Amino acid sequence: PDVLWTLNDSGSDASIFALSTQGELLATATLTGSGVINQDWEDMASFTQGNKHFLLIGDVGDNFAWRPNITFYLIEEPALPAQADTAITPKVAASKTPVMHTYRVRLPNGPRDIEAIAVDATENAVYLVTKRDNQPMLYRFSLAQSKDKQVTESVASALGAIRIPRADRNNGYFNWITAMDFSESGRWAYLGTLSHGYRYARAKGQSWQEALQQQPIAFSQPKLTQIEGGCFDFRDDQQIFVISENLPAKMARIKLLQP
Repeated sequence: PDVLWTLNDSGSDASIFALSTQGELLATATLTGSGVINQDWEDMASFTQGNKHFLLIGDVGDNFAWRPNITFYLIEEPALPAQADTAITPKVAASKTPVMHTYRVRLPNGPRDIEAIAVDATENAVYLVTKRDNQPMLYRFSLAQSKDKQVTESVASALGAIRIPRADRNNGYFNWITAMDFSESGRWAYLGTLSHGYRYARAKGQSWQEALQQQPIAFSQPKLTQIEGGCFDFRDDQQIFVISENLPAKMARIKLLQP
């Protein structure tokens, strides 16, 4: 619960990085497996199934909307050495982590630029939101896999537009979505842009598709250079961590008001 995972953008190594909730680097884990590359990694989702913790890395960036499919790498969350467990250590732990499964996913209405993904562990499904569309579009695909195949190819389901404020393109400010997460309780979704954060409440029995078509609760985010990632605190629906792109990368903890 006191460890956050993050990643670098396109062209970097196929590695992920463990941070403490204070922002210190704890460990580096390099993904291994056939064909594993960082073409344009943009987001990562964590989820729990059967008392095991997993990470799904989304190689989904597509600024020019030309990729015939996008790629996701599923791994079991790397265990950290005891001495690196949330404490500042003089030596950063390093390890290699095998990819358990690779998903190659095609969007039904053609390529889209995506920087925001989240996993619903109960559904065993991944949700995606587009970045550059005038109305951001929601997609879903299943994490089901065949035991005798290392790679699953599928077509995502298009679930329609979500509801989120959009800004005037003439002002050069598009309010593009660059981060997404579902709370551990399954009651909230977070969508983040370069400047604003939005919370969507999900009622019992409601689908994420229905929840994301409701009016969100907007909140201010710190003025970091370029917020590209965000997640709920594992233990607390009322806290969110966000992190910026570019160096020096800055991270912030946001304590939300009770709805």
